[in-house]
Amino acid sequence: MGLARPAGPFGLVAALALAASVTTLPATADDRPRLELSGPSAVAVEPGASAGLPLQVRRPGTEAARDVVVGFDTRDLAGTAELSLRGCTVSGTVHTCTQRSATELADLPGAPAVTVPKSAVPGSRGTLHITATSPGAAPATLDLEVYAGGPRLTVRQLPKAQHVRPGSTLDAVLEVTNSGSLPARRLVVVMQTDETLGLDQRFGNCEYGTRARGPEGGGSRPATTAVVCTVDSAVAPGETVRLDPVRVGVTPAAYYGFVTFSVLANLETGTQGVRRGHEFTPGAGPRLTTGKPESPVAEPGGPGLESPPGQGGTTELEVFAENSADFEAVGRWSPGGDGRTGTLTVGLHNNGPASIADRTGGDAMPTVEFTLPPGARATAVPAGCHPGDDGRGYSCRHDVWAPNGLRADYDFPLELSDPARDARFGVSLQNFISHSEPGRASAAMSWDRNAANDLVEVRLSGPATSAPPAQAPPPATSPAAQGSPTTAQPVPAAATTGTGTTAPGQAPPSSAAPAALPAPLASTGGGASAGPTAAAGGAALTLGLVLMVVVARRRRTGAHRRRRV
Repeated sequence: MGLARPAGPFGLVAALALAASVTTLPATADDRPRLELSGPSAVAVEPGASAGLPLQVRRPGTEAARDVVVGFDTRDLAGTAELSLRGCTVSGTVHTCTQRSATELADLPGAPAVTVPKSAVPGSRGTLHITATSPGAAPATLDLEVYAGGPRLTVRQLPKAQHVRPGSTLDAVLEVTNSGSLPARRLVVVMQTDETLGLDQRFGNCEYGTRARGPEGGGSRPATTAVVCTVDSAVAPGETVRLDPVRVGVTPAAYYGFVTFSVLANLETGTQGVRRGHEFTPGAGPRLTTGKPESPVAEPGGPGLESPPGQGGTTELEVFAENSADFEAVGRWSPGGDGRTGTLTVGLHNNGPASIADRTGGDAMPTVEFTLPPGARATAVPAGCHPGDDGRGYSCRHDVWAPNGLRADYDFPLELSDPARDARFGVSLQNFISHSEPGRASAAMSWDRNAANDLVEVRLSGPATSAPPAQAPPPATSPAAQGSPTTAQPVPAAATTGTGTTAPGQAPPSSAAPAALPAPLASTGGGASAGPTAAAGGAALTLGLVLMVVVARRRRTGAHRRRRV
C-alpha cells in the first residue's frame, strides 16, 4: 500500500482500491487549460445489483473549472446495464449534468450509478461514454466498461510475525478464493513494502519496482519496493488456490514493518498507481504459480466484483522484529563573538540500528522541546518548529519516518541580555505519552532502550552537557503485538555534549539528573498534543489526537503500530 500507509508505509492500499483506475488526457491537444476525468476503466456488477461509479473531474492548476458540463452517453450500455443519475436532463441516450465549479478531483454531478438487470447474461459487457467540458478549457473523455458478473477474489489473512530476528527470512503463502459468479482467467499479484523488509526473489513472471527515499506530504518517506506478478492460471467460482511461498527478508534496520499483498482478477490496469511511482525491471527466476498449469495464451477477462468489508483481496504480513532504535536529544550552544548572540542547535538523532516508521500518524514519534530561560530570546524560528503560547517554549517535529542515521537538527539564533549569567535549561524528546502521563521527563518510546540521552542540559554560558531524565520511563517493550519483553541486546548509549556525540559504548558524562531544569514547554500550550499531526507515505492521513491516558498506556505496549492508515 501506504504501503501508504507508510504507502504507509504510506498510502499503499489506496493505490489498489479500484480494480482499474485511470486518469484521462484531454480529448484535444491544444494549449488551453484542460479538464481531467478520473475513475475506473471497468467495473463488474452482479446481475440484479447496483453500484455507484467513483468518478471525479478536475482542472489541474490553481483556478477552478467553471460551469462544468458532464455528458453520459448510454448508447453502448443497453442490454447490459442501466444508468441512474440525480438532477440531470436526458435527451435520447445522452444524460447531461452540470456543476458550477470543479477544482482538485471533485465528484461528478448526478451521483452516477449503474444497475445490471437480473436478465443480463453473465460475462456480457457494455460501455458508458463520458465527456466533460468547461468554457475556456480543453474537454476530457472517459470510456467505462460495465461487466455483468465477475470473479470475487478474497485472500486469507496472514498471521503476524512476532519476535523476528533481524537478518532472518520469512515465507508468506497467499491463499486465494474465488467466491464470484465467473472464473478469474488470471491472477495479478501486487506486493509492496518499505526498505526495512526485502522482496529479493526474482520470479520470472514478476516485475520489480523501486522508489528512492524522498519527500511526501511535507515530510519524508522511506524507499519502497513494489512487485507486480501475472499468474496465467484460471481460478473457477468456488475454487481456492495457494500461491508459491514468497520470501520476505528482515533487514538489520527492521523494527516494525509490513508487506501488503493484493490479488486482482484478470486486469492489470489496477496497478497503474503503483507503476507510476516505481521504476520496474523484469525478474528472471522461476515463475510464481498456484501449482496449476498456466495457459500459454491467457486472455484477460473483466475486473473482479467488490468484496464485502473485511473480505477483500488484500492482506498484510506484519513483522515485529526484536530490535531497537536509540533516539537522542541534541542541544548545543555556539556563542557568537560578542557574547550576546549565538546559535542554539536542537535536534533528534536516530543512532539505530532500527529505522522507525510511526503508523499512528505521528503521535508516538517524539518532538524536540525546550523552554528558554529568562534573558534569552530567539530572533527567528526554523522551519519545522513552532513557539508555545508564552514565546519562550518551542517544539520541533520531524515526521513519521526516522531512518537509522537520521540527523534532524534545528538552528535557533538567540540574543542574550546578560551573557555572564549561568543560564541552563533542558532539551528533551516528548510525545503523546509523556504529555498525557504526568511525571515523565521525556518521551516513552517502545523502540528506545536508552532513556539517558533523551534529555540534555544546555548552558548558554558554556558547553552543553548530557544527563538522564529526572525520572526514567518504564523499561521499553518489544514491538510484538502483545508487548512481550525483547531478548535483543541493548544498544550502546550515545550522549550529546557541547562538542559533539560520544562514541557508542562510552558512558554519558553524568548519571545524575540536571538540577532545576524547567519542564520543556511548561504551560506554553506547545508540544505534541498542540502541534499538527504528521502525514503518512503517499497517501496522507490526518489523525486527531485523543488525550486519554488509557489510550497512551495501550500505545506504549506497541498497539499503536497496528492501527491502519
